[in-house]
Amino acid sequence: RVIAEKEVDRRMYVLAKPGQTFEVVVRNHSRAVYMVRLFVDGVEAEPGYVKKLRADDETRFRGFLCKRDVHEFIFAQTPVDASLPPSAQPSCNQVGEVRALIYATRSVRVDASSSDDDS
Repeated sequence: RVIAEKEVDRRMYVLAKPGQTFEVVVRNHSRAVYMVRLFVDGVEAEPGYVKKLRADDETRFRGFLCKRDVHEFIFAQTPVDASLPPSAQPSCNQVGEVRALIYATRSVRVDASSSDDDS
C-alpha cells in the first residue's frame, strides 16, 4: 500500500500511525544504471551492501539487515517539543528521516588485447 506524501518547505513527508510497518521503493525511470544505499534514522539499512538499480526498474528495502535477518522498518512515536524550532529538538535530527544515496555507474570497456589473453 502506498503511503500519501506531503511536501513542506521543499521536503517530502509521510504521515503514519506509530507501529505501522513500511518499506522503501526506489524507482529508476531512466536508461542508466545506478547503485543505491538507504539510511533510516541515520542508520544504514543494509550495512556493507549497495543495491543495483537497473534501467526502468525498482529496488525495495524492507527493513534493517541484521546478520541474515531483516527487521521491518516501523513508524515510531517521535517526541516533539512544540515550543522549540525543528533544529533544536532534543531528539536526533535524523530521527524520522529516510535518505537514499544514489550513485551513478559507468561502463568500463576492456580492449581486445586485455591482460586476460594468453598471447
